[in-house]
Amino acid sequence: MKTILPAQATDQVWDVVVIGAGVAGASVAIQTARRGFSTLLVDAKAFPRDKVCGGCLNQRAQLSLQRLGMLEPVLNHGAIWLNRLDLRILHTAVNWRIPPLLSVRRSTLDETLIKVAIEAGAKFMSESPATLRGDDKNSSSDHGSRFVAVGRRDKSVVVEARIAIVADGLTRSSLRELPESQSHATIESRIGVQAFLQPDELQPSPTQETLQMLVSNQGYVGVSHADGGMLDVAAALDPQAIHEHSGITPTIERILSYCLRSDVRLPKDLTWLATPHLTRSSSFVASRRLLLIGDSIGYVEPFTGEGMSWALESAEAVIPFIASTIETGWRDATSTSWSAWVHGQHHQRQRQCRWLAQQLRRPRMAACFLRACSIVSPIKAALIRKAIS
Repeated sequence: MKTILPAQATDQVWDVVVIGAGVAGASVAIQTARRGFSTLLVDAKAFPRDKVCGGCLNQRAQLSLQRLGMLEPVLNHGAIWLNRLDLRILHTAVNWRIPPLLSVRRSTLDETLIKVAIEAGAKFMSESPATLRGDDKNSSSDHGSRFVAVGRRDKSVVVEARIAIVADGLTRSSLRELPESQSHATIESRIGVQAFLQPDELQPSPTQETLQMLVSNQGYVGVSHADGGMLDVAAALDPQAIHEHSGITPTIERILSYCLRSDVRLPKDLTWLATPHLTRSSSFVASRRLLLIGDSIGYVEPFTGEGMSWALESAEAVIPFIASTIETGWRDATSTSWSAWVHGQHHQRQRQCRWLAQQLRRPRMAACFLRACSIVSPIKAALIRKAIS
C-alpha cells in the first residue's frame, strides 16, 4: 500500500505528518487530505496487519464513521452486527439484547480507512518507523516546523511538517527522543492479547450475532464473530496469571472452561498478539506543532469498544486545531486548548472504563450485581448504556 518513497517525502514541507495509521491516524489523514492539506501518513508496520483489539464498534464509533463517510465501506467489507451480549461472570450468566455493535477485524478496518485516505490525496509509507525530533526552531518556515525522522536507522530521512499528529498507540515509540512525553503504566495493569480462530476451533462458541464476555479472577475474555468467517478472541489478562499458568493459551482455557462450565481446549499452535500494560496515563498530549490523539493520549481497560470510539472522536476533534495551525500559524494557545479538550472529554470517558474495570476485578461482587440487574430493569439498562453504548 506504500505510495511514496522516503527520499520523495523530503521534497516538500508537508502540511501534516500523521504518525500511526490505525483508526485515529488514518481518520485524521482522510479529513486533512479532503481539505486539500498535503498529508503524509506513516506507520512502522506492514499493512494489512492485525492488531490487538476487541474489534467492536459501539454506537458512538458508528456515528463517527458515518460522519466520516466510512460506515458503508466498512459494512461492505463484511463487518458483522452483534445485537446480543452473553455475559458470564464466574458461574453467573445473562443473555441480553444490546444496542447493535459492529464487529470488524482491525486489519480490515485500518486497510479500508487507509485506502480512502490515499484516494483523498494522502501519501502513505508503511514499514517506516517515525521519530519526532526535539523542538527545532531553526527553520525557514514561518514560526518553525516539526521535523520527523522516517525510516530505519541508516536509511532514515527527515521530513518537515507544519504540524505533526502522533497516533502510534500505547507505546508512543515516535516520542522516545522527547523525555517529557513518557507515559506511565498503572500498577497491576492488565495486558491485552488476541488471536483469530476458525469457529470449529472453539467449542462451544457464541452465535453469530452474540458478543460473549467471560470474566474470572485472572481477567476477562471477549469472543465474537468477525469478518472473514473468523472468531475474534480478545482478552485482558493479569500478567501474574499468565506466569502461573505457563502461558496465554492455558490462562484463556481456564477462564473459558470455568465460565462456560465445559472443558475448553484451544489449538496448541495458536499465535497470540499482545500489548504492553493497557492502563496508561500521561499529562503530555501536546507541544509546539505537535498534538497527540487516540491511544497515544492514554488508555483504560476494558474491551468495550471504547478505544476505537475515542480514537475516532479525537481524530474528528483535532481537525480544527490542525486547520488553524496550517492556515494562520502555530499559537501556544493551541497546545493549551487541545490539552483542555483532551482532559475534559477523555477523562470523562475513562471514568466509566475505570468503574467497569474495578467491577471486573471483583468478580464475586460483580456476579451479585449482575443478578440484581437481571431483576431490576433500570439497573440493567444503565449497565448496558455504561458498558456498551
